[in-house]
Amino acid sequence: MRISDGSSDGATSGAVGRPMPRRLIEEDEPRAYYSAQRLAARSRKQGDLAGYRHWAKVASEVARQSGVAEMDRAVLQRIVDEESATDRSRAG
Repeated sequence: MRISDGSSDGATSGAVGRPMPRRLIEEDEPRAYYSAQRLAARSRKQGDLAGYRHWAKVASEVARQSGVAEMDRAVLQRIVDEESATDRSRAG
């Protein structure tokens, strides 16, 4: 994924100033919600509360703006589990 997992004070990216939800939707609309949720989970695991809030809001906006974004609870759980496993493998 090309989008940085760092947070910003607004929901925009440096590229052309497009809102982040729109960028995720344009890059891969069906998986845009999962991408934002993955970045939220990663930020949370890193203890970055501002980043977590940012990406959770982006995920919410993707869900609101997209008619085709996939949103499956089992997939979200796998994303959180993968991010947790990645975090553990880096530590040890």
